[in-house]
Amino acid sequence: MRISLLAHADHCVAAVRCWSAHALPGALPPEPVRPGRLLQQLCLALSDDLPAAVRTAADATRARKVWRAYTHACQLLDREEPPRRLPEPCPVCDLKALMRRADGDIFCRSCNSYWPATG
Repeated sequence: MRISLLAHADHCVAAVRCWSAHALPGALPPEPVRPGRLLQQLCLALSDDLPAAVRTAADATRARKVWRAYTHACQLLDREEPPRRLPEPCPVCDLKALMRRADGDIFCRSCNSYWPATG
């Protein structure tokens, strides 16, 4: 694994921990937890009640730092923004598995049908 990626992973954990310590102090476990597990637990705790986790301007600043860390991690991993799930069913297989990528293309995770972004 690249050193820059490991250093950024530590930065991500620290950014989420800082926000959690202020917004949801009860979410921090008292015992040591592996960094990946800690990141997962804190992200789930923050996302469970996002309005409560962003009550002040300081919380918003911390949330922005977490977002920047996330987008930088995507760049380091050479990955684009995860696709968004669409509520409509696929016209080909009739399952609710349609996803829209950041570039606007739509694909079905079930039958692999694909529609390019329009104009």
